[in-house]
Amino acid sequence: MNKQENEFKIHKRSVLPGWINRQTGIVLAVIFIIGFVIFGSGFKNLFIIGIWIILGSLSLFYKRFFEYRMGLEFVFPGTVLCAIAYGPVVGIIVGNVGNFMAELISARPDERVIPAQIAYTITALIAQAVYAATLQNIFLAGMILWVIYHAVMQPMMIVFGGDLFKTVLFVSTHFVWSIVFFWRIAPFILPLMTL
Repeated sequence: MNKQENEFKIHKRSVLPGWINRQTGIVLAVIFIIGFVIFGSGFKNLFIIGIWIILGSLSLFYKRFFEYRMGLEFVFPGTVLCAIAYGPVVGIIVGNVGNFMAELISARPDERVIPAQIAYTITALIAQAVYAATLQNIFLAGMILWVIYHAVMQPMMIVFGGDLFKTVLFVSTHFVWSIVFFWRIAPFILPLMTL
């Protein structure tokens, strides 16, 4: 086998990201356990924040293949839960980094980028207050924050030249996803985040 064929085989084997393989998973689990033992819940919180950023970043990957944006994404739920559990600064970071990375990964940034960054920031800033005002009802708080998020973002979308059909499709599917998430999933996740 010549050098060119060998290089191709090496490249061919490295198509899948390294974090998918089993050995890397074991190493990451050991690092997490050691970090948790040494640093306590602060390490756990950083790990959870990282998971939300990764989920948010990957949740728009389908835009590479599908022209229309659907509301099934993890940037908004991650922003809300992290802002409630860890404070507004963390919520702003999760929302804005997750959204920015999602747009980069999707390779199709659109007119939503700037309005979404502003809406995630406002949502994160008020999330704890809304959660407290709803007597810690995560479903009610999540849906109130959903309304505020879209009330901030959609007018800016019009100014930035957003397509009406795409906007209606996103808002309607995001509404359904948010109901499911904040009613069925968030009540189990939020207590785990604040352990």
